[in-house]
Amino acid sequence: MSNDSADKENELHRERAILRKKGQDVLENVEAALKKGKTATDPRQQFKNWLRSSEGQAWEKAEFQRRKGICAYCNTLMREADAVVHHVEPIKKLGCNANRVENYRLLHPNCNLSIGTKIVDFLF
Repeated sequence: MSNDSADKENELHRERAILRKKGQDVLENVEAALKKGKTATDPRQQFKNWLRSSEGQAWEKAEFQRRKGICAYCNTLMREADAVVHHVEPIKKLGCNANRVENYRLLHPNCNLSIGTKIVDFLF
């Protein structure tokens, strides 16, 4: 093999390695964008983000006061720090449409766990 053709072959290998690296970088960027897009449209993540927001925290506090600290499921008093927001119609069934304040109730954590995704009648 001549020196000239060896140089050309080495150059082709370098170019291939550079292109492979660029392709991997593009693929990683696409995967990151897809993951970010999925998170933005995931109803559970949207709900968690809302709960952490000032709007969500204000709603939870106002709802606790409006309900006088009574669990909407077992009708007993609960501490504000213990109250959890429950979806009446589950996210599993309604997706993003479940994330409406009309669909939320404040419950004890154990009441929330015992209900799970079952649809039950609430006291209020």
